[in-house]
Amino acid sequence: MNIDFLTDINKGLESALNYKKVDGFIIKILWWHLGVFILFVFVNAVVKIASFYPSPLAWRVISTSEAIVATVIALLATLTPTLRVGKIRNHYLWRILVTVALTIYSYLFVFISGGSIETHFHFFIIIALLVIYADWRLGWFLFILTGLHHGILNYLEPGWIYYYGRNDLSVVAHALPVLVAVIFTTIISKNNRESVYNLQEATARLDKLQLKEDLEALRLALDKSALVSATDAKGDIYYVNDKFVEVSKYSSEELIGQNHRILKSGFHPPEFYKELWDTISSGKIWHGAIKNRAKDGSFYWVDSTLVPVMGKEGKLERYISVRIPITEQKITAEQLSAKNQELERSNKLMVGRELAMAELKMEIKKLEQRLTEKETI
Repeated sequence: MNIDFLTDINKGLESALNYKKVDGFIIKILWWHLGVFILFVFVNAVVKIASFYPSPLAWRVISTSEAIVATVIALLATLTPTLRVGKIRNHYLWRILVTVALTIYSYLFVFISGGSIETHFHFFIIIALLVIYADWRLGWFLFILTGLHHGILNYLEPGWIYYYGRNDLSVVAHALPVLVAVIFTTIISKNNRESVYNLQEATARLDKLQLKEDLEALRLALDKSALVSATDAKGDIYYVNDKFVEVSKYSSEELIGQNHRILKSGFHPPEFYKELWDTISSGKIWHGAIKNRAKDGSFYWVDSTLVPVMGKEGKLERYISVRIPITEQKITAEQLSAKNQELERSNKLMVGRELAMAELKMEIKKLEQRLTEKETI
């Protein structure tokens, strides 16, 4: 196991370990602690239950000043994590903060109860609770804080809480079970972390495999329906798919190393190709219809999309071209256009004939009128 007390060993596992919900849960635990602690203060400092009924929860009467100071400390231990949750970028620092806050409550429960052995079990509760973060170091931080707690009470202020005063064996007696608990929770935390890490790795591998399968399916779909080619920055072809070979009637060996000029049909003016190359050379995608000539001299149309691929430094490295055959659509469109033009000419002829007939009828009508006028005279 790598001994590292400085960096966040769970960085990148925050989502897998569900830290967002765990942090919210810990905040609720801290507020519950505050509520229970205030109840302890009321019983031991206001009701003063120890004066008439000493119990494991109240071995001595707490003075008003002690109660106020202890309550303020408890409030700070709860408010500080509450106000900082989600705002500390390094989650490891957050985990240390809540470890300290929960350990402060262990100190306070021991203090407010007059040093009852039962409230010392709170240290074990916190050790177990912190396993939820799958960070084995938190238990050792708590072990150090627990050692400070007992060291202060035994060596600096032996008569402050415990009625028996200084007792060096009590430090050992308290330290051993805490040490065993920390060792066990270290093993559990390490196992949980490795399980989550392995699960995340397996999920990532599965996602990559799925992506690879999806890309392969996409490639097969393109190979069946589109002409795909890749060229270097100079425009020389280094890859063509089977559909490209089928439609162009060139073999892949004949195309590799050649420029796409080998397919020029002569249909498009030079300005067309200049605009195309200016677009993709500037890093933009070009899309349009191109008429090409196959090896056997036949012509075919493709709906082309040319995509420039940029390198790390923003420099053009290669071009990917995807072309959809649209020869049949173009032929149909040309035939439809020819029919429309023929229909338009026919319509013009019909209109001309109708105008001529109308003029002829008008002349006949005029002649008839003149003839009628002469007969009347």
